[in-house]
Amino acid sequence: MNWARRIRAKLVELFDKLHGIQVAADSPEVQDAYDLFVEVWQRKRQQDGSHFLWNDENVEVEWLSDQYFFDGIGGDFWSEELNENGDVVGWDWDLINPFIESQDWSDLHAVARTWTVVLAYLMMDYRYLYL
Repeated sequence: MNWARRIRAKLVELFDKLHGIQVAADSPEVQDAYDLFVEVWQRKRQQDGSHFLWNDENVEVEWLSDQYFFDGIGGDFWSEELNENGDVVGWDWDLINPFIESQDWSDLHAVARTWTVVLAYLMMDYRYLYL
């Protein structure tokens, strides 16, 4: 079984579980979700070096957007406390660094991060929200 068919099969299963509807692998709903998967996956794989790199596996963390992914997982990474100059401290690196070092960043091909986006997309459908 090739990857496209496996992804489509999983999407069919997710439509059933999340939306309570039966769809075929070639249905428009599955095609839209599959197209989103491919687009996000390609974008994640093509990110340039303008992001922070945190380990030897080159996991890229863009703090302005990716901070929301970590919300509630590693504590509050943003501190409103004032430093000695009266400025907001901002990123609390004393929390961020140990959190980063403790994580398994083995999503080398960006598949897990891609599925995260696709699942969020599926969960925003009215059939999921109003079940």
